[in-house]
Amino acid sequence: MRVRAWPLCLLVTLWVVQQACAQVAPGTPPLRVAVVSSQSSQPYQQAIRALRQGLEAATVRGQPFQLVQLDGPDTPISVDGRIGLYVALGSQACERLTNKPRQVTVLCAMVPMAQFEKIRSRLSPAMALQTAALYLDQPLSRQVRLMRLAWPNVKRLGALLGSQSATQQPALRDAARAAGFELILAKRDKDAPDFRTLFDVLERSEVLWALPDPDVFGVQFSYNILLAAWRKRVPVMAFSPAYVNAGAVLGLFATPALVGQDAAALALSLLRGQLLPDRTYHARLFEVSVNTTVAASFGMTLDAQVLQLQLRALEASP
Repeated sequence: MRVRAWPLCLLVTLWVVQQACAQVAPGTPPLRVAVVSSQSSQPYQQAIRALRQGLEAATVRGQPFQLVQLDGPDTPISVDGRIGLYVALGSQACERLTNKPRQVTVLCAMVPMAQFEKIRSRLSPAMALQTAALYLDQPLSRQVRLMRLAWPNVKRLGALLGSQSATQQPALRDAARAAGFELILAKRDKDAPDFRTLFDVLERSEVLWALPDPDVFGVQFSYNILLAAWRKRVPVMAFSPAYVNAGAVLGLFATPALVGQDAAALALSLLRGQLLPDRTYHARLFEVSVNTTVAASFGMTLDAQVLQLQLRALEASP
């Protein structure tokens, strides 16, 4: 599978938004929200547009909108005392902003959980308290619920672990058990020249659960894993539309626009002082995708829209 590499470009976008509180004194100056993006590629632009729309709809109806763009990987990022919140899109922007001395919160979005935990582990306690994250990863509970909806009779899930996902073993087992699955796990050595670990997991599994770990589903191995699973008649549940297009039967993910919508809602909550104790949040919005051609080759009929509605109903139920 080809993965396009984009050059690093930092974009700084300033929104002038009025204070998002129940009571604002007359004459109170507007509060600025700065958005810093790791890239200028289309997905990041989609997220920025959705974030802007969410903030404008909630806080600045009729108010002026100011856009400031700074280009170049070495562009300095100043910490403006008039800014009430920074939103960092992507891991590079998150790392750049969290390394700055500041008194305001940074919200990191479009960041994988494992990458954010690495960044947060290097922060001082004071800086960690001023850093929040909206994970790009879908909650494990949501993933196993979707697999249960798609394959109600499946008993055994298989998953390959890399260095990042290996730390999640207890959480993975708990989530699978809660949905009635037996989970078969194996650690894959990213430098191993063969696929014996993969073949062993496929032999014992009915569905392969793809986890967002670059040691496993990286550029070098992802296509071979999808092809091997198809040949072994084991459908794959993936975490991005690219892998669904490449051959996974089912996918669960947040599009850039959905990330932007979630980030806008969370930004407003943060401005109101509503913080979770550990400052980390999973995506509220999601999309389900089905590769109908590959599903048909397995003799399966899956409807992405139906599955998405069913999953939302499950999450909405008490």
